[in-house]
Amino acid sequence: MTPAGTVGLSDGRTLAYAVWGDPAGTPVIECHGNPGCRVLVWDEGVAARLGVRLITVDRPGIGLSSPKPGRTVAEWARDVDELAGALGVERFGVLGYSVGGAYAGACAERLGDRVTAMSLVSSIVPLDRRGAFAELGRQLEWLLARDRPRIAGAVFAAQALLARLPPVALRRLAAATMPAADRAVLADQPGIVERGAAMGAEVVRQGAGGLVEDLRVVMRPWGVDLGAIDTPTTVWQGDRDRSIPVGWAELLARSIPRARLRLRPGEGHLLIASNFEAILEDLLAAPRR
Repeated sequence: MTPAGTVGLSDGRTLAYAVWGDPAGTPVIECHGNPGCRVLVWDEGVAARLGVRLITVDRPGIGLSSPKPGRTVAEWARDVDELAGALGVERFGVLGYSVGGAYAGACAERLGDRVTAMSLVSSIVPLDRRGAFAELGRQLEWLLARDRPRIAGAVFAAQALLARLPPVALRRLAAATMPAADRAVLADQPGIVERGAAMGAEVVRQGAGGLVEDLRVVMRPWGVDLGAIDTPTTVWQGDRDRSIPVGWAELLARSIPRARLRLRPGEGHLLIASNFEAILEDLLAAPRR
């Protein structure tokens, strides 16, 4: 990883980023999940081997990036456009994980040919759609962010404190709380726990309010027309994902004209970790436009 960097945006805000893998490689911008930030949880060595310059970015109010009150999902594309310009990146792939899928979609729809390919991994769908919350099930963070944002902030802050536990305790906690499909990933890639702890500490650098607002933003209309996306897209989804319904991946694949669905049997929400190489290879192999 290169040291964390920042760029000044045209509206006076600061956007923080980091670069992983091959600094001279093919650019891919990751849109992180929630909780998440520029600290990469997945294996940086994969990006280096494949010749990928993986750029991770803190969204507003998270990590080192300035807050942006009243922001929308669609406006994220403008931030990424300015960041890419500052880094001298003309064209790039985008990878959106979980909540980050919304923000990746904004980049693909708003930035056109600048985005060479898109991967949506365990991605959410527009949550202002009727019935979306019922399909999510009773996931505490989502419900609290919608109905009790202050309490949601306290929950996120408490979770961040857990990141200070010794690695052995963190592994036991993860094993006790995660579904079997994701526990298998942790057993195979134990370094994820330590990297996840580093992410968990950084994500609340400004407090937990940025994480809560990040969820509330995707609950409102995105301002993104999925049907207008002309970017080669792969939708990755595990059929044992307890956070994202399989039907959401199918909906994304139907809604985005050039999308294809890759359903991974037996895998859960952490399929990004076990399939990181395949996901990056797929982005690299996308036909040029």
